[in-house]
Amino acid sequence: MHRVMLLVLVAAVGVCGAALLASGCGTAATAAQEISPSPTAQPPDWLLKQMSGLARNAGDPQASAWWTLTTADQAVVVEGTDAPATVADPHAPVYVFVVHGHFTKWLWSLPAGVSPPHYSWVVEEIDAGSRIANMSGNSEKPIDTFGLTMQRVVLPSAAEE
Repeated sequence: MHRVMLLVLVAAVGVCGAALLASGCGTAATAAQEISPSPTAQPPDWLLKQMSGLARNAGDPQASAWWTLTTADQAVVVEGTDAPATVADPHAPVYVFVVHGHFTKWLWSLPAGVSPPHYSWVVEEIDAGSRIANMSGNSEKPIDTFGLTMQRVVLPSAAEE
């Protein structure tokens, strides 16, 4: 039994090793796993509705979405260069969600005569107690969530809400 398991393991490593030389198997597999883990835990209903509404209002109700409950100190990673140097209450619980889709509508008000920028990623950080957004942002590129354990969620259609 141990020999069979060892042979299977060696065969799997060999296949990935050969593919790694051709296509970067290790990093591509890791990136795919980080970007689209399977749905596990569901967010609270109010957060799921907020994520779904944002995707619908941005023009893609079929968008992909990820969420996590973390601390304010850990969540600042999604703010990138705009992150504050210190967080008032680093242990405060916050929800972070990221939505990715083919967005065709702009979510925020713009000054007259300004064209909306192109974006396909939206991020929000929400205080868990008050449910008030601490930060909202968008980007053409993926949002940095390094260090956060993001969980994939399937957004309900408007008929399911």
